[in-house]
Amino acid sequence: MERGLSECLGEFRDRWDALADGGIASPERLLELTVSSAVESRRPYWMQAAASWLVEMQATSGFDQALVHNLIRRPSASPEMSQQWRQR
Repeated sequence: MERGLSECLGEFRDRWDALADGGIASPERLLELTVSSAVESRRPYWMQAAASWLVEMQATSGFDQALVHNLIRRPSASPEMSQQWRQR
């Protein structure tokens, strides 16, 4: 998550045929799971990394917007992340 969402999503889409047998439906779903794990970890570093991707996910088609909005609400309630979210 240290790189931009669109860059990572593009790379996964380019190589998805080789990865598709892993049981995950799409590159977008893989990134949703990655961001969900980061948010649920409650670790400030990963939550901060997830914040920028969540902002991008809101504006990118193919992502489950209900999930994205739910994930955004979680860290915004956390004191250590509230300033991070206000800046975005």
